[in-house]
Amino acid sequence: MHRYFEEEGPAEDADDDDVDAADALKAQSQSMMKERNWDWLDTGAKNVLFCKVTGTDITKIAEWFVSTCQAGNESRHLMRLYPVHDSGRVETDVLEELCKKHLQTILTTEGAAALPTYRIDYIKRNNNVLSRNEVFEVVGDVMKTMSLMNRVNLTSPDVVLIVQAHKNKLLFSYARNYDARRKFSLRPLPQPGTEEPSVSLEKKTEDPPASLEKEAEKPSLEK
Repeated sequence: MHRYFEEEGPAEDADDDDVDAADALKAQSQSMMKERNWDWLDTGAKNVLFCKVTGTDITKIAEWFVSTCQAGNESRHLMRLYPVHDSGRVETDVLEELCKKHLQTILTTEGAAALPTYRIDYIKRNNNVLSRNEVFEVVGDVMKTMSLMNRVNLTSPDVVLIVQAHKNKLLFSYARNYDARRKFSLRPLPQPGTEEPSVSLEKKTEDPPASLEKEAEKPSLEK
């Protein structure tokens, strides 16, 4: 996160040449602590790290991390990252409210010749309250109520709706170019003539992977 805000954050005025290096470093440190707009959250979920971010574009952060890590060997332990656009309790009525709040914006594109296709990915960990079928039914019912006529595309959708249940926390996300970007994997792209390792976290655990995956701890971005 420090690296992202250093590279992508607003530019700062150059320091005066006469300013002592130690004083400049101290001032920069104090400024970072004061203006820090992200923090780690302790949710109790195993093998997942959650990072809360405020005052910035959560999708832009996620795409930056994915592009940076896939371009080189930048992440040894973190396996996958998901942006989290909204959250709530793991209940069907909460999921319904999140769908009503976001689906209209996600599944409509102004000026486009056709509505974007979609797919629903449901991921759960340390939770047996919400089933996959319930998630599909809630999303489908809301789409009918809102007269959203988008078609399902399981292989190459324009938008992937990502619903996650971690203990008592429901996470609502969406991503474009999701499959093309290897489901937001943080592993580097395989070199030409080589095959990407087939062993993944999905085969090491009983539950599917979750936000910013890590072998011991895995973070997720929440706004």
